[in-house]
Amino acid sequence: MNNAINMLPCPMCGCTSINVKNEQPTDNSGGYFIECPDCGISTSLRYACGDDPIPLLAEQWNRRATAQCLHQIAEPQAEAMRLADECEESATHWVHEIDTRFKAAKMLRAQHARIAELEADNASLRGINSAQDKALAELEGQLEAIGAGGVESLRKRDCGGCR
Repeated sequence: MNNAINMLPCPMCGCTSINVKNEQPTDNSGGYFIECPDCGISTSLRYACGDDPIPLLAEQWNRRATAQCLHQIAEPQAEAMRLADECEESATHWVHEIDTRFKAAKMLRAQHARIAELEADNASLRGINSAQDKALAELEGQLEAIGAGGVESLRKRDCGGCR
């Protein structure tokens, strides 16, 4: 098999010492591949099934992108990163917005619970006032029954000068 085939420099690092290798270097019974000794990039394996695989490997190697074409990868990659940054920024905004809404909902639930407590307390106080009103009415009735003229005579009177 002929290893003297013209191959282009490595498309990734520009190395010109490109090697044809066999995955079984002791007896060359495995698949052949081309590899850059500097960066390690390689072609796929090709097996010698009656034909010399090296010309096909060289053709595969030489068809690969050259360093001059890498801008075609770098430019879309930069755009993809810009879009990823936009998405991340938008997601961060929405996470903050959701967090704010959850906090507001929690506060509203707490306020609702406090209002329910106050309403219960108010109802309880109304019940106490109602019971006091009934007791007062009962006492007034008892006082009238004994002829004391009700509770008006027992209430504190303003004497005008006393304070």
